[in-house]
Amino acid sequence: MKQTLLHNLPVINKHKAWALLESEGVMVTVNSRSARSLSLQYAKVRSAQGAAVFETPLILPLEAWLQQVYQDRIFRAEDPESAALPVLLTAEQELLLWETIVSESAWTHGMLRIRETAGLAAQARQLCRAWDIDPSALKEWDVAEYQAFNEWTLEFTRRLSRAAWLDAASLPEQIADWVRNGRVALPGSLVLAGFDVLTPQQRRLLHSVNQAGSRVYRLETPKQADDSLLFCARDARQETASAAVWAKQAVEQNTDLRIGIIVPDLSRRKDELKRIFHKVLNPDTNLQFHSQNKAFDVSLGANLAEYPLVNAALLALQLSQDPLPVNACLFWMHSPFFQGGLTESQGRCRLENKLRETGEAFIPQRTFLEFLQPEARGSESSSSGCPLLARAFISFSEVQSAAPAAQSLSDWAEHIARLLKILGWPGRRSMNSEEYQCLTAWNTALQRFAALDLLEQDFGYEQALAQLQHMMRRTPFQPEQQEAAIQVLGILEAAHEEFDQLWVMGLTDEVWPPGAQPHPLLPVPLQQEKGLPHSSAERELEYCGLILERVLNSAPRVIVSYPRREQDRTLFPSPYIAHYPELEGQFSTPAPDLYWDWIFESGELEAYRDEQGPGLSPGSRVRGGTGVLKAQSLCPFQAFARYRLGAEDPKEPVSGLGPAERGILIHAALEYFWEKVKDQDRLFSLENEQLEALLARVADTALNSLQADHFLTLTRRFSSIEKRRLQTVLLEWLEQERARTPFRVVGNEEQRQVSINKLVFRVVVDRIDALPNGKILVVDYKTGQYSAKDWLGPRPAEPQVPFYSLVDEQEPSGVYFGLVRKGGCRYIGIGEDESLIPGATGFEAGGLAEVYGSWNGLLGFWKEQLEQLAGEIRQGWAKAAPLSAQKSCRYCTLQPLCRISEIKQNERSA
Repeated sequence: MKQTLLHNLPVINKHKAWALLESEGVMVTVNSRSARSLSLQYAKVRSAQGAAVFETPLILPLEAWLQQVYQDRIFRAEDPESAALPVLLTAEQELLLWETIVSESAWTHGMLRIRETAGLAAQARQLCRAWDIDPSALKEWDVAEYQAFNEWTLEFTRRLSRAAWLDAASLPEQIADWVRNGRVALPGSLVLAGFDVLTPQQRRLLHSVNQAGSRVYRLETPKQADDSLLFCARDARQETASAAVWAKQAVEQNTDLRIGIIVPDLSRRKDELKRIFHKVLNPDTNLQFHSQNKAFDVSLGANLAEYPLVNAALLALQLSQDPLPVNACLFWMHSPFFQGGLTESQGRCRLENKLRETGEAFIPQRTFLEFLQPEARGSESSSSGCPLLARAFISFSEVQSAAPAAQSLSDWAEHIARLLKILGWPGRRSMNSEEYQCLTAWNTALQRFAALDLLEQDFGYEQALAQLQHMMRRTPFQPEQQEAAIQVLGILEAAHEEFDQLWVMGLTDEVWPPGAQPHPLLPVPLQQEKGLPHSSAERELEYCGLILERVLNSAPRVIVSYPRREQDRTLFPSPYIAHYPELEGQFSTPAPDLYWDWIFESGELEAYRDEQGPGLSPGSRVRGGTGVLKAQSLCPFQAFARYRLGAEDPKEPVSGLGPAERGILIHAALEYFWEKVKDQDRLFSLENEQLEALLARVADTALNSLQADHFLTLTRRFSSIEKRRLQTVLLEWLEQERARTPFRVVGNEEQRQVSINKLVFRVVVDRIDALPNGKILVVDYKTGQYSAKDWLGPRPAEPQVPFYSLVDEQEPSGVYFGLVRKGGCRYIGIGEDESLIPGATGFEAGGLAEVYGSWNGLLGFWKEQLEQLAGEIRQGWAKAAPLSAQKSCRYCTLQPLCRISEIKQNERSA
């Protein structure tokens, strides 16, 4: 790495640097974080000197200083050339220009990721300008990517020249030229802070500044480290928890300390790190989710689109689509960032149920308007409807339909602002500090969006919205707030930070130094020759050593750490830290989050065991059929909550057909089939062509039964594919029917009422078959995974088949599940004789005689079980007592209501 100029610059300490800043000096930093940190350090020094008011020093990132110099030249009134100077493009304008060039290129014909490719081209252009690479030299390389980039760069340069534009990659050269010709005013001194390597372009710029009479200095790198110790953690989670506990103990001993936690791969570990640090350092937020007592800051902010206020706006702008995305509608209806989200909650919940009942991921706008009609009634102060929602959507649709097909982005910016105003965004409630800052950042981004008009292109609404979404996703944002004592940073952000104590974590040999990642649009040998960042392992090893050395010198006491294992892999320390002495002992890690402990500690509570709900009177009809019996067997509370309290799972909108809809298709198809065929003899008599024609009609009939509710999904193409799938499954299932002994279908999707223990259950029996000897079999179609073992035991996990043994006055000789699914069609169940259905379990062969004595004994046992379950339902027995975690709780969504985990924890603690 060439650092000659950097090493030859005179070095000054911070005391002298502050003095230079007070005499019209400027400090330029390697990044924005360093600029903020040094500004805070300067402010603390001036405050300690007793200054109540002082002028803010010019401490800027290098890019910001260059833009300031450019603006000073552009707006200098006495400069006769200012009006003819090139226009500096913003980052968004540059990227849009690259997108246009790349999309129009023959090299990208059929390419799907135009925007990402344009971003890579912009990066490559920046590297070429900074490291003196001539793109025309790429013609010597017979590689399509290099040839494409060369052509794109030539076109990019032509358009810049033709329109008198200037890109950020060329700005340092432009400023250097103005400096050499005396066209800009320079500060008396320029102080570099945090730079380890200078590019050739930067060296030429600083040389010009120095030659013009502005003295260039390098800020002294602090050397504070007295001792560094190595901590070896079991895994990444223990390492993170140990660092959090260490930081907490340090701050508790001295609240004036400034603690640093440096994480090289912070972007990958950020989410888990936040969870663990919150648990250790902000335990009150377990209950107080908006606590202002923030003990730590994570420097890596999210992009602007991830913040709730902005995310709400972007989702609501999708309401222009037809059909409408149901999830976007649901979010808009209940969001507090839109008018009526809180005051019309009851009416909007009813509307949500209607939308969810469709089961569709999209809904036509006309259907949504029909749903809105009954909810539009009522006054604004009434909760009986949602008139605010109805009026907002109607106005939104009218304005959107009146918009032109294509217009400039500045016009779309005004249109978008109007649409959001119609929807009542950002809401009427008072915003907190973070939301207010998000709103300000949104408005600034919308102005940058409108500034894309410079390229003189028209866009449709969907294109404009996609451009806005992309801009928001590329805009980093972190709300300003009072600095916390504990700072969590990425390693590149820590330049010129100073801490009282420091922990650098995650230093495995895989993370630091990272592997080489040469740019894909530039030849690797050329990148290595020029010494480009990430071009080779040797370059990364040297550069990362410089970075780590600077970081380790930023505090007098330092701990470095790494995890020994990641799942089943053994990890090793980075070569930079392997020689450090190991830290003796371990840090106590925090206990799991016991939220009920926080609840119990928050006040005086009276315990009351409530396991008994109101009973049912004899003769009552029970809602849910066999489903309530299954729920009662799996967990009495689950049955009571679902079928007595109505705690139903909201239906999730899905694209295509889900398992439930495909199950309905199978039932409908087989019902229609056996209505036509009647018995096995008729099945055997059908020729292949006749059977195929019949199955085609059967599949059409089944699909037509879903058409009304799923007309967006069941398009002609989708229906054709689903029809073929359904025919294939039915053909496979009919092979099972052919293998049976003769039978005749005497019951086909029949509704029956069965009285058990003075309660009446209404069910639909899929099929009842009669055998030549007069015996009957009961069949229930299933499309999932089932086992006959679930019918046995003290509480059957699947009481549906035992229940079917009671649906007819004649006792059945066998009860079965017909598993109808591709690649797994078969019968499972229990019969009086294994010959009734080949492959299914027979009473004698299954070893059941030893337990139940006879077939009638098994039927009697099932009846007793069902009467017991029905008795519990009639008595209102509702204890949270799952049959097993696997069967009862795995897919149950009622756990926040029953709080079974707390019950189990209390039982273990007792």
